[in-house]
Amino acid sequence: MHGSGTETTQAEKEVRQKMKRTQGLQGFTLLELLMVVIIIAILAAIALPQYIRASERARASEALQLAGAIRSAENRYKAQSPTNVYTALLTDLDAEMPAVSSLWTLPPTLTVASSSFKRSGGTYVNQTVGIRHDTGALCGTFVPLGAPGACP
Repeated sequence: MHGSGTETTQAEKEVRQKMKRTQGLQGFTLLELLMVVIIIAILAAIALPQYIRASERARASEALQLAGAIRSAENRYKAQSPTNVYTALLTDLDAEMPAVSSLWTLPPTLTVASSSFKRSGGTYVNQTVGIRHDTGALCGTFVPLGAPGACP
């Protein structure tokens, strides 16, 4: 019987020690939590515009890839043409365009000097991105690409 009494005493001592440890612990103050929220808000305010620009550049790559395919087709057309000129008709080219694009107006605007796509929605609606057929230089008014200048 004496043995079980010491076990209880030992268990009580362990419980008391645990209670003493937890009494010394405190939670975060309201000011500390507020500071964490402010820091997160500042970081988000810095990172969000960068993320939007990067995602818009990625979306522009779709139009640039299509414009590059048109440029290649234009160069093939010019090489086979007896008059050695570009065409302004998409049907004259051997490039295939997708039927639908969620971001860019199809078919593209095609001139003898360039091909360009107009943004059909989002923040940069009605801005254009394109490529010059002769040099391959970017053109358009698409801000995330630095608005390289109007397409001829």
